[in-house]
Amino acid sequence: MQNSLLESRASAGDVAAQIALARELRALGDLETAERWLRQAAAGGTTEAVAELGLQLYLAPPPSSPEISAEGTRLLTQAAYAGHASSAHMAALIAIHDSQTPDPWRPGLELAARAAADGYRLAQLALAFLSFNSQLMRSPDMGRLGLATWQQLAGQILGAPLLTELPALRPLCRAPQIQVAEGFLPPGLCDWIIGRAGPGLRKSGGGYLPQAGGANIRTNSEVEYGFHQLDLVHAVVRHRIARLN
Repeated sequence: MQNSLLESRASAGDVAAQIALARELRALGDLETAERWLRQAAAGGTTEAVAELGLQLYLAPPPSSPEISAEGTRLLTQAAYAGHASSAHMAALIAIHDSQTPDPWRPGLELAARAAADGYRLAQLALAFLSFNSQLMRSPDMGRLGLATWQQLAGQILGAPLLTELPALRPLCRAPQIQVAEGFLPPGLCDWIIGRAGPGLRKSGGGYLPQAGGANIRTNSEVEYGFHQLDLVHAVVRHRIARLN
């Protein structure tokens, strides 16, 4: 009954109902119909609808075309510059991971600063953390800082050793080839990753002994992130891993 009322309101042109209905349909796995409603909602330029459509298109499961992904990116960026905080954070992650851009961290951190200025808490904490501003992380005024302050912090990160310097690889074994990068991550970054992973940690699967009846022998834990669940600290770690050679 509730779904029928929602669909009736959506059909009458209620944008909020169109977005809500699209979310319900997406949860049920009907991405095609959800996209149709979101396109109708976004046609009027409502920022929330543009953001929702952009997110769905960018995160579309395979087989998704590069054109769909590019449209999702464009819509998320449009919503970001219209003041939609979570879209700015998502657009920042997309920009940072764009291997076709010569200096992806510059536009990525600019978008992250916008996300922080528009109130996205995770962006605020990550920018303060990566600029090693522990006092700001504890400040009750962090949510009231303007765009210029967040841009200044982003600029500090842009030239920081975290992005520009890596430890030398030290060989441990030739066959198999094993090398170690001592001090690869500061302890604080490890603590951040552990803290973010905490709620989703579960025992790893996949390890088994055939002679023991297929029992799981792994003792470690794991967590899986969707791209939209990453943050700037994850992006720094991925950046450092990619540059190790």
